[in-house]
Amino acid sequence: MQDLILENIVMTQDVIATLAAEKQHRLLIDMLTKSIRPLFSPNSLNNQKPFSLNKKRPPQVSPKDRLDSKPMDNDEKSPKGKLSLSKLVKKAPLQTERAITFIDILESCLNARIKSVDLINLLQLMQNELKKGNAELKDEFNYEELFSLFIVRRKIKLLRFLFVQKDFKFNIGLFLRALDLEAYDMAALLHKEFFRLLRNITPHDLEEIIMSMIGAFNKNNGMIDFKCYLARQFIDKMQQRHCRTLIATIDHKVKLQSKQNILVLNLNLIKTSCLLIELLDFIAEHFKMTTVRCKHTRDVIINYTKQYLVRVDRQEEMRYLLLEKDFESRDSLDLIARNNIVEFLETQLSEAVVWEIWRGAYATHDSIMSASTNHMLTWEYWHCRQDVEALQPFFKVKAAEEIEAHLMQFTVWRFSGKARMVIDWIISIAFAIYIHILVARINDTIYPVWQEWRVY
Repeated sequence: MQDLILENIVMTQDVIATLAAEKQHRLLIDMLTKSIRPLFSPNSLNNQKPFSLNKKRPPQVSPKDRLDSKPMDNDEKSPKGKLSLSKLVKKAPLQTERAITFIDILESCLNARIKSVDLINLLQLMQNELKKGNAELKDEFNYEELFSLFIVRRKIKLLRFLFVQKDFKFNIGLFLRALDLEAYDMAALLHKEFFRLLRNITPHDLEEIIMSMIGAFNKNNGMIDFKCYLARQFIDKMQQRHCRTLIATIDHKVKLQSKQNILVLNLNLIKTSCLLIELLDFIAEHFKMTTVRCKHTRDVIINYTKQYLVRVDRQEEMRYLLLEKDFESRDSLDLIARNNIVEFLETQLSEAVVWEIWRGAYATHDSIMSASTNHMLTWEYWHCRQDVEALQPFFKVKAAEEIEAHLMQFTVWRFSGKARMVIDWIISIAFAIYIHILVARINDTIYPVWQEWRVY
């Protein structure tokens, strides 16, 4: 009965998602092993546009006007210029039913946001069928096609499952495919994981990789962190013509007076500007002939960013702009300090954020000695402050929250740049004094020996 139902049913994305959610993985794989597979329809109820109350209703036509109106031929157009029914049918895409495949099952599960653990179970069941000698499924279980599907969907767990298989190894073609699919974030992760395998590249593959990365800056899909990361990794292997093309592309995208401006396409304009300036400095350092062009583009970026910073009117927004991390866990302040972009810190709000980071979130007005019971009883007894720990040692403990913060606390050192500088200064002086004492003792020990040796 089950085989009869499966042979006559038309599977949709909703049905497949329901079966996957109910852990019916074996049933989904069994559909692929049948001699007559079920039909699959790409149509899904989830793909229909939801009803909106804001949608304009069509004009109402009275019954009299409807009767008096002249019926249109199939080849005529309506008074408002709309196409006739026959032409609409010709232009509408027809989604025909076809035999279900393994990729259809995976795409339906991914569209329904099924967990990666369940999809890995599906892949393992498919592998077991292949081990049984089912040759018909061998063409459907294509590792490169699965890699492309998971790259587009950003499924890192599923990609990790593929790379641990013996029949699937990383190669340059997979990196190029990630770039061709415009998945620059995944390409950056692949480079970070397999950078050793990307050292020995043929000139043809290297040319394709460099041109794909340069063309990435023309794409209006954001991901500036990953694009700049990839470009920096291959600057050593670029030629001067590549760098000139890259500088021209960045300069063109920065000067665009539209929504396609590269500074507008990314949420954090300060971080985007810092990353682009860092990339330009890298290019100017490796190719001295491009220094003037890089400096000109850098000045244009700084000018646009300063105009934006003047319009920021909230300190919370400025804090977000300056402290958001990039792909390499660096915030804008790190990039500003490394590349000497002091123009971004000239506004009052940016200076307030810097001072907040310097002082930290703790008021360091207290002393470390305030944590000492003996010090408080000896020197601050006139405050009439009772030490509950000393009065009732078996019942009371000194409340840590009543002791104010001081520079020697770890939490203050962690979040306050001022505390780190003060402690580093104290430790450096103590280390220098210790070295001087140690050298003096060594001299006192060696000098008599040297005098005796000189006598002999």
